[in-house]
Amino acid sequence: STEMMLAIFLVAQIARCSQFANSRETVCARHSPSQLHDGAVLRARGLRGAAAQHRMLHDGRVMHALRALRGGDEKATVSDAQTYEFKAEITQLMSLIINTFYSNKEVFLRELVSNSADAIDKIRHVALENSAALETETGLHISLVPDQAAKTLTILDTGIGMTRKELQQNLGTIAHSGTRGFMEAMKQQRDAVPLIGQFGVGFYSAFLVADHVEVFSKHNDEQCVWRWASDAAGSYTIAPSEYSELKRGTAIVLHLKEDQHSLLEPSKLHALVKQHSEFVTHPIRIWQPAPPPPPRAPPAASVDEAEEVRGEGEAAEAAEAAKA
Repeated sequence: STEMMLAIFLVAQIARCSQFANSRETVCARHSPSQLHDGAVLRARGLRGAAAQHRMLHDGRVMHALRALRGGDEKATVSDAQTYEFKAEITQLMSLIINTFYSNKEVFLRELVSNSADAIDKIRHVALENSAALETETGLHISLVPDQAAKTLTILDTGIGMTRKELQQNLGTIAHSGTRGFMEAMKQQRDAVPLIGQFGVGFYSAFLVADHVEVFSKHNDEQCVWRWASDAAGSYTIAPSEYSELKRGTAIVLHLKEDQHSLLEPSKLHALVKQHSEFVTHPIRIWQPAPPPPPRAPPAASVDEAEEVRGEGEAAEAAEAAKA
């Protein structure tokens, strides 16, 4: 009946409104998991599904996607962002790392690549029991993406990713960082380089070369890509992100300090990978800017012009022969 249909409609509208009641989930709820995984969101952004995304990544335009995700998030997540204070030990740890490794800043890349490799190992382990875990992103690799225009270096992996809770726990609390163990070991050992990875505090070495760090991460258990951001000033922010191109994994975006712009040179990155990460078993890709277009060739002469030039040459030869 009409009354029954009206009642069903009202119930549906109430349910629709309640779906967006929690402001933290507003951005995440905009796209369902099926939309995120079947390319609908990519098509809405002017891309044509996974094939277009693949072309975008492989023709040197991956940095444009990264710029887009950074530029869009500020407007999309202002009301959804939550800011937290670092635990006192974390603030102390970052200061310790920055001062201890001041003369060995290049250790940051080894640590971040190592973390990416660990994340890939974890998703491979999960896939042994659940092969569907790899359906969101079948390729397992690490990418280094230098962006000369934005002065950023992105370390991107297709590993297991992190949930919102894991971002907060792993990057913001003492329980998961190994900080105390690292600090105690520092007192007993002069060479601190091996310790930073051993105690799981290598992520914070990012602040050796960057004054602002963003972490975008997508875990299979959540619909949303989450954005963690900090400038190491005592707090960090977590907010949902519209970076739908990240199907699974983590992208760490380093906003480089002015004296670290040499890290944007692919040759420099290649040398650092060879020096510090040569034995990582997963593929490491270093993205390079698209080459400039080749110079335009001079227009080809027409048949008439070619014949005219040839005729003039023959006339000149005949004149020389007459003089002789």
